[in-house]
Amino acid sequence: MPTPRATFIRLAALLVVGILCTTRLSAVIVSYTLTGVTTFNLIEAGQLNTNVPVGSAWTAVVEWDTAASTLSSTETQAQYRLTSMSFTLHGNAGDWTTGVVAGDYAPGFTNNYTFSGTRDEMQFTSGWGPASHTNQTLYEWQPYSINLVLTDLTGTAIPSLTPAPTFLDLSDWSTGTSNTYMKLYLNNNANRYILGNIQSISVTGSAIPEPSTYAALAGAAALGLALWRRRRSADPVAG
Repeated sequence: MPTPRATFIRLAALLVVGILCTTRLSAVIVSYTLTGVTTFNLIEAGQLNTNVPVGSAWTAVVEWDTAASTLSSTETQAQYRLTSMSFTLHGNAGDWTTGVVAGDYAPGFTNNYTFSGTRDEMQFTSGWGPASHTNQTLYEWQPYSINLVLTDLTGTAIPSLTPAPTFLDLSDWSTGTSNTYMKLYLNNNANRYILGNIQSISVTGSAIPEPSTYAALAGAAALGLALWRRRRSADPVAG
C-alpha cells in the first residue's frame, strides 16, 4: 500500500503535468541589451550638448514575449508588443534613464521585408510624446520617441516574420549608422534628435518563463499539499 508521502508526490506530479499541458510554456520572455555611442546631435547648443556630447555611451533594454500574438501581419510586415523598454544616456553629469510607459502608444517592434526579400529591418520604438516616458526632462528637452533600427542588406536576418523572434545577434545586421542605429527624438516635429550607432547586442539573462507559468506550478503544489493534508486528517493512522 503506498505511503501518504508517495501518494502526495504522485498527486502533485499528476497535477503539475495536467497544468503544464494547458499552460503556454512556449511563451517565454526574452530580454536584450543594445549598446552604442552617440554620433550626431541635431540640437541647438545648450546643456544637453555640453553634458551628452557626441561619443557618449547609451544603453537600451527591450523585452518581449516570444509567443505573443501579432498585432498586425501582412506578407511583408509583422508588428508585436514589447513587454518593456528602457533607455539610458550616459552623460558627463550622470546618467539619464527613462522607462517606456504602456498606454495609447505602447512600445512595440516591427519586422519588415522592406525590399522583397533583399533587405530586412527590425525596428523597436517607444510611444510618442513625453507622457509615454517615465523621465520626461532631459536638460532643456523632452523625450518624444526612442527608435532602435536594425537593418540587414542581405535579406537573411529575418527568416520568417512570424512568430516573434527568439534570438538577436548583431552579426546578422549591418553596422553602418545609415542602416542600424539609435534615434532619440527630442521635440514634437521630429526634427531635433540624437543619433547613435549600435555596437553590441546581448542577452541580459536566461529566458524567463511567464509569471502565469510560475503561478500555475505554485497552484499545483498548493493543491497537492491541501489534498495530502485532507488525506492525513481523514486517516489518523497515516504517518
